[in-house]
Amino acid sequence: FLVYQRPHLTGEKWALIDQEVMIAQRCGSCNYGGDALFEIYNASRVWTNTTSGWTFVAAQDAVSGHALGWTALRPAWGNSTYNNATGKACSPGVQCGQLVPHDTWTPLLMVVGSAEKYASAANFSDLVAAAPLETFPRGLTSVTPVHFTWGKNTYEFTPGPSEWNGTWVLPTVNGNVVDVDPANVYDSAHLHAALGSNVVVAKYTPAYTIAYNFSDDTMRRLA
Repeated sequence: FLVYQRPHLTGEKWALIDQEVMIAQRCGSCNYGGDALFEIYNASRVWTNTTSGWTFVAAQDAVSGHALGWTALRPAWGNSTYNNATGKACSPGVQCGQLVPHDTWTPLLMVVGSAEKYASAANFSDLVAAAPLETFPRGLTSVTPVHFTWGKNTYEFTPGPSEWNGTWVLPTVNGNVVDVDPANVYDSAHLHAALGSNVVVAKYTPAYTIAYNFSDDTMRRLA
């Protein structure tokens, strides 16, 4: 299944991204308009915990029916509405829709978890619902940071102003300011590239790793 945040799909968001957590807010002065929302495609199941305010999305293997993982979604403050588009915008047997916050300037929180790590939807959803979240609605002249704790990490995310006039505060993880100029462009389990390098290393499995060189359009097997 696929869950992404609009507007701007892949970029032009004021965002903090970690291994299992994403907190993002629409950009007030970017090139693309539209209200902020979560777009959900080809989910096995979508449900909302009205007590906690989190909406959950499940994915399972189409052949075996075994759970693969889950995503938890919610606006930092205020309510949201799920517009179910199942049968209109996706394949038969799966669910699609949009989760739309009532305040388009609220940061959007996303937490993901694999079935291998969290075992069941009930366990994952209970952990998410119990995760500390401190947030206050956006004021007319000021904003209050969003504080969210997941696992061993505490995230502080200060929303930017809607007019985006250059006033912002960098997010922090466990009190450490996020590095906005890292040495690597990509640094994950499957993709690595140093800043300024034309070579990207992609790892499908430990036994299958390739290096692609954009400067001369060549590909080399590393493992």
